[in-house]
Amino acid sequence: MPYYWRFQAVLIHAGDLNNQGALPELHKTVDWIEESDFEAKIVIAGNHGITLDSAVYQEHGLHFHNQNPQSSDECIRRLRDSSSIAYLNHESKEIRPSREDRSRTYFKVFKSPYSPARGRLITLRRIEIEA
Repeated sequence: MPYYWRFQAVLIHAGDLNNQGALPELHKTVDWIEESDFEAKIVIAGNHGITLDSAVYQEHGLHFHNQNPQSSDECIRRLRDSSSIAYLNHESKEIRPSREDRSRTYFKVFKSPYSPARGRLITLRRIEIEA
């Protein structure tokens, strides 16, 4: 039985939209987010969303999807093309609520899925940090 949220203002889904970044998993999660009753929906990829970083998927994707390679471009497009989701990938966006009675309310948010290059975990594109 699906869980139904009562009306809320902002949903921030910060990582791990699915288990291994497969397009069917992503479709299911994005559909659920799109159908939820939030004024603003913000999504950031996590380390399981390797298909949402083309360079990382090209290097490591066959390790996860060797029998069924996924289209990184199609996965990214699924989020970018959503009219109700703000997908942030090392960028900022101005978020405005969907309700007319709050049309003057907005905020700006920056988020990045990138992780410091430490250890051997596969993360979305790594960034080098100085000690």
